Amino acid sequence: MSKLGETTDKILELLCEKENVTLKELEKKVPQVNPKILDFMDQEGLIELKNGEVSITEFGSRITTVE
Repeated sequence: MSKLGETTDKILELLCEKENVTLKELEKKVPQVNPKILDFMDQEGLIELKNGEVSITEFGSRITTVE
């Protein structure tokens, strides 16, 4: 898997465990995260960025359960 894929997976896994995460907390837990990755995930409907917080969408949650 690519580094982008690994980072995306880590972000989604973290957000499945915790409903809302601040950007600072996310950066501490997933050091590889950057604004481009978050913008991509937001545009694709995997996460929602709002007021300095990140949350997983229903679609993002379903992606994490696909085998």
